[in-house]
Amino acid sequence: MNKFASLLAERSVQKHLETYFGTHPSLICGVSGGVDSMVLLHLLHRAGAQVTVVHVNYQKRGEDSELDQQLVEEICRLYKVECVSVRFDASDSTGNFQAWAREKRYGVFRDLKREFRADAIVTAHHRDDQVETIYQRLMRGSGMEHWGGMQVYEQGLFRPLLELGKEDIQMVAEQNGILYRTDVSNLDVAYGRNFIRLSLEPELDRFFPGWKSNLLGLGQRAREFEAMRDLLLDSIAGKGISGKGISGKGIAEEGVVGEGSKLSLSALVPLPRTLWALLLSSWIRSISGVTVRHGVMGELSSIDSLQTGQQISIGMGFSLMRDRDWLVLLRNESPSEEMKGAKEQTVKQTVEQTAKQSADLWVLEKEHVSSGLHTSTGLRFCLKTWSKRFKSEDFHRGELVMDEASLVFPLTLRHWQDGDRIQPLGMEHTRLVSDLLTDRKVSAAEKKRAWVLISFDQTVCAVIFPHVLSDGSLGVIANPVRCTIGTRSVLIASRASFGAGANPINPNKHL
Repeated sequence: MNKFASLLAERSVQKHLETYFGTHPSLICGVSGGVDSMVLLHLLHRAGAQVTVVHVNYQKRGEDSELDQQLVEEICRLYKVECVSVRFDASDSTGNFQAWAREKRYGVFRDLKREFRADAIVTAHHRDDQVETIYQRLMRGSGMEHWGGMQVYEQGLFRPLLELGKEDIQMVAEQNGILYRTDVSNLDVAYGRNFIRLSLEPELDRFFPGWKSNLLGLGQRAREFEAMRDLLLDSIAGKGISGKGISGKGIAEEGVVGEGSKLSLSALVPLPRTLWALLLSSWIRSISGVTVRHGVMGELSSIDSLQTGQQISIGMGFSLMRDRDWLVLLRNESPSEEMKGAKEQTVKQTVEQTAKQSADLWVLEKEHVSSGLHTSTGLRFCLKTWSKRFKSEDFHRGELVMDEASLVFPLTLRHWQDGDRIQPLGMEHTRLVSDLLTDRKVSAAEKKRAWVLISFDQTVCAVIFPHVLSDGSLGVIANPVRCTIGTRSVLIASRASFGAGANPINPNKHL
């Protein structure tokens, strides 16, 4: 980028804003005080975006951390934008500090996005970050579909600087006199990204000139791969599904997922076996939204060895069954007698084990929450069918909304226990429920009154706070049970006061 760096950067950011949001979007912008995020704030301000700045102070670098916060707050006052500064104690982290800090940071971002009803969370990731992301994915053995790296906009995250390099950003800062701070921890090669940037990249530059461009080019290869995969999948689906391809109308049988849920094995068999797992997992994800676990991929490669009536458990309440020449994707809503017996035994054991510690245990069967059910805890559960495209804004803030298809009934409602873990919405990793409650400022005295909702497969589906918090939130749902655009039935948890017709449930009663 040349002396017109600022103009080109402004046009790039403006283009992305208009493409994804139109004019004057509301954004939650993470600003650390470093050059990347300070340039990002400058460009968003120039573009006229409505920005709420979030600065997270981990108090890890003493006075330097305080000076970072001071600079961000002063620039926000100058720009007349709201700044929310949040403090965490770095000494509370265990294990990987970077992962802990990221989890804390994005937790704050998501909470504020909901509170302000913002359009997106904005981060200052740039082209050099993209290179490091793709390199790390390659080293971890990620499949080709992940070689594309980060996208400018995906899943509520907006990265308008992704097409700019670090040198471009530095030049914008110099040309506009943008103040920023330098974090000396970025020089610590103990962190993976720093090691790549400081130790590995210079050697790669020496031995393989142009390697960064080649690595970024893998994104195009990944898109080509995805296009070929989808064409092949559409061809198979068009031959083997009732209706018009994968998006056509499927068969309407009890337990069958719905559109495009039945695939002819004879359409798959002529293809190389090495492609079976890839195509079947893509087909399953396109219909159910479920990502097939790595351990299941091997079973999909030998799907023809299944006998009629046998199933492969996909997870998240789905299974793939062979029915003669058909592969049928099922929701496990009508369990076999054997499964029912196993459920009853597990429920009985769970009740007996938990009852020894506490009387506060409820086992909720699907048929009893279908029309709405109160518990004596003041919590209400009900199922709701959703015929149009799911939108979170269609529900109240004080409700927890979960994809019913991702739940395995019966559900267990109990007080949380030491060691309980949840994968919070939007997070890649699990965390202790106790830490989650601490982060949400639930007092030590009230913590013990918080609840967890547990699926039959022992997944913690939700953490329910002992009371509605000041921001109006009732709790936190787990990422695996999140609703998607394909969600058609939801389980809603809410607070309810008892009135006429209320039907409180007795503890330890199996409903």
